[in-house]
Amino acid sequence: MECLYLKTRKIKRVKVTIDGMFIGVRGKTFEHAGKMHSGNKQDKGKLGYTLVTCFDTVNKSPMSFAVPLIHELHAAPTLIQKVIDWEEKGKILVELFVFDALYLNKELLDLVSEHLFIIRAPAHDWLLTYVDENQKRGYKQIVLWGHTVLLYWRPSKEKDEKICLLITNTAHKKIWWVYGHHKQMVENYHDDLKNNLGIRKLPSRKFYSILVFFCIILLIYMLARRVLLDLCMNRVSCGTVLLVAAQSMSKKSFLRNLFILGRRKPG
Repeated sequence: MECLYLKTRKIKRVKVTIDGMFIGVRGKTFEHAGKMHSGNKQDKGKLGYTLVTCFDTVNKSPMSFAVPLIHELHAAPTLIQKVIDWEEKGKILVELFVFDALYLNKELLDLVSEHLFIIRAPAHDWLLTYVDENQKRGYKQIVLWGHTVLLYWRPSKEKDEKICLLITNTAHKKIWWVYGHHKQMVENYHDDLKNNLGIRKLPSRKFYSILVFFCIILLIYMLARRVLLDLCMNRVSCGTVLLVAAQSMSKKSFLRNLFILGRRKPG
């Protein structure tokens, strides 16, 4: 899968985000199925598998993935190191790392400190001590685990938290938009896998077979994305490509329908 990514990706300068997707199962006979520890409250405590994806938000393609047996937090360092190794070999150029609040820890910060990064931070009491209570929105330079970073804050729209925090080493007027944009990219990818590529329909109760199934689904996605990149239609979802392919009678009609779809203005 990783070799295919390096061959199919169109743009060398990439922006990378890591995020997990929970795939629940029914019954207790699925091999190595574990409880959901974080994320969607509706899934918390249920049995299933967490697919942790290292995602290229420029080419809109998965770079690598892992299905950890303990907690998705443990998958992130290995995936990050793999991306950094590719960069050191000249295969890609990482312009930005983006992470959800789950992944904020010293090990991760040490790994990405030589790159630009944006990390959503949990509103821990010790972090909130840096926030200026007289400003609803703002930022402040702090030292976190030996790294000089910027702490951004703003009011939260969620009921269970009063304030949102970001940790970054890049000043940007639209830092919140940048974080939300890249987070939405990987969420759109997960939605495509769930709603259009059938990744929730596990073909076996054996763990190895499930991993092979995940690989097949992701490969199909990557091939569909390469078609869109070649046609300069990167904003079209891969699920849409498969739907158009299923409804087209020939290769010619498939390409014609894709071009018609690609000319439509979004929204």
